[in-house]
Parts: sequence; structure tokens; C-alpha cells
Amino acid sequence: MRNILTSGLLWFSALGCGLLAGLYFAFSAFVMTALGRIDQAAGISAMNAISVDILRSLFMPVFLGTTLSCAVLVVLGGCDGRSRAPLR
Repeated sequence: MRNILTSGLLWFSALGCGLLAGLYFAFSAFVMTALGRIDQAAGISAMNAISVDILRSLFMPVFLGTTLSCAVLVVLGGCDGRSRAPLR
């Protein structure tokens, strides 16, 4: 059961991190470049609109879910039950 859980969490974390990396890249490469070309007041207004919409989109569940799944994987990795030799 634990192997299935770990495998599922690993896949979800890898896919979620990949999706978020693509989103961050697109945002920094295209959106921020375009916002830099327009008037400052219009850029601020557009950025506020983006911030409101992104909180209501699928971004937040993927962002928080990926963070939570990575934290669970850290705990599962630390509690694997195998004895380890002390570091020297």
C-alpha cells in the first residue's frame, strides 16, 4: 500500500512541478515582457487582474497540492524504517 501511495505522490509531484515550471516560464518570458511595454498604470491594472484570476483558477490547488505532496514524500522518506549507518 505504501509503495502505491509513494508512487502516486511521486507522479503527482513531478507532473505538478512540471506544470508550474511551464507556467512560471511563460509568465516571466511573455507576460512580464508584455507588461513592461505598456503604460505603468495599465500594467498595474493588468497585473491586479491577473492576480485575482490566478487565485480563482486551477493554479492554487495544483500549487498547494504539489507542495503538500512533496512534504508528505519527505516525511515518508524519513520514516522508511531502514536502519542507517551514522555519518562519519
